[in-house]
Amino acid sequence: MANEGAPQPAGVSGQRPARSYGYFEATRSKDALWLIEHYPKAYLLAAVVAHRARWSNDGFNPHGLLFGEAFLGDHDRYGRMTEGDYRGAKRVLAKMHFATFRRTNRGTVARLVDSRLFKINPPKANGQGNGQQTGDVTTNVKSIEPESDKPLHNVNLVNQSPETPLTKLTVTAASMKRIARDIAGDKRGWFWDNCKVMPADISAASLETVLQPYADRLTVKAIHEAWQEAVTRAHGATVDRLKNAVKSPSGYCVTCFKEQLENAVKRTSAT
Repeated sequence: MANEGAPQPAGVSGQRPARSYGYFEATRSKDALWLIEHYPKAYLLAAVVAHRARWSNDGFNPHGLLFGEAFLGDHDRYGRMTEGDYRGAKRVLAKMHFATFRRTNRGTVARLVDSRLFKINPPKANGQGNGQQTGDVTTNVKSIEPESDKPLHNVNLVNQSPETPLTKLTVTAASMKRIARDIAGDKRGWFWDNCKVMPADISAASLETVLQPYADRLTVKAIHEAWQEAVTRAHGATVDRLKNAVKSPSGYCVTCFKEQLENAVKRTSAT
């Protein structure tokens, strides 16, 4: 039975409302289905961004939003999302490169990075959205290519250039906290594409604990290479439905990381 006190959406009377609010496209993709399964609150927040995103240069614009930007802050209206849910959803979307968020003195402004989840369509000349980009509208939406038939084991671990070159200097105990933060924060681009090990599930504190015994024994480069190899192995084990990996891809990855660090030490001692 419908809640009589709840506000009713436009068109519930059976009359089709005038189409004056534009539209966006929901993308049928593996990324979207994965996010719905593992982080439904994050997908819901992305949908809110798509619904609220500025799609026209016309009309009232109190927050000075650009095309594709949406104003957030009233998280309790997103399916009764708690503040913790809201922060967690933002963290997942940001770390997985689905959306960006910036703070203003009035609230948070969000933008979808690409069209893996939703695509915002600009209007055509008469104000109706038609999905075609026009010359006077600028957007950073990328077109989606058809999904390839590449094996699920293949995962592109590098999606951006490191900010600074990895060194071959042996790291100290004091450096381990910074390296752990770099790994957990995906600063070196180890997560991308269909990777089963998620940045949101990796704790810098737990990685620092794993790394401490290897201070003064390994180089920065060797540590990052060990992590990338661990991610590759954990991803493959999860795809193969290995019980421990499926139960916790991130936990399995940390176990693999320990093994790879030991292997790196052995290789160093042998040279």
